[in-house]
Amino acid sequence: MQRIVWIISALLLSSQAIATTKQDIRTKLRELRTDLQDTDANSQELSDVLQLLNEAQDILITGSASPVDFTDCYNYLYPLYDRNYSSSQASTKASTACRSIQDMDVLEYSYEKFDKGLSTANAVDKAVSYNNRDTRGKLPIIEFAYEKYDRGYSSMNAIERALKGAATVRKDALACLKMIFPQHDRTTSSTNAMDKTFKDCQ
Repeated sequence: MQRIVWIISALLLSSQAIATTKQDIRTKLRELRTDLQDTDANSQELSDVLQLLNEAQDILITGSASPVDFTDCYNYLYPLYDRNYSSSQASTKASTACRSIQDMDVLEYSYEKFDKGLSTANAVDKAVSYNNRDTRGKLPIIEFAYEKYDRGYSSMNAIERALKGAATVRKDALACLKMIFPQHDRTTSSTNAMDKTFKDCQ
């Protein structure tokens, strides 16, 4: 398993290779996918590795590790940054952010929450900073946790805690969270209960 991850890491670092080498890397990606069928890794580990493989393939094809559409991302972020920066600065910040954004749904949801307590530019920066592989595909988890944290914290602090917590659990952890949370919620505050629930579902 570790060997496969190291190979993928090497592939990700090879995105600037010459064309012939890129073809060799594509071949290696196909071979790794085949090898995965015989590994003893569990289903979550296989899912994580396949995600890395897809990222490596995205870099080879587009030059970017971001799985989101750049145009959609730019069209969302530029008007927000444009409220606080010159058009040139706003364009640069939006372009830079969109090269790393992993999940537009998570970005939009978290920005809306951060925006309740921060300036537009700072809210966007916060939302972008938490938008990574650890929170990608976890909007249902983030929404669930936010609702619990929002009972005791400001919107800004609630979303930050929800994002941090979501980053510590697997994408399929929502069922666990929903099952465990009521048990802790009976004996402590909702915010403490959510903290304990995240730990129990890791």
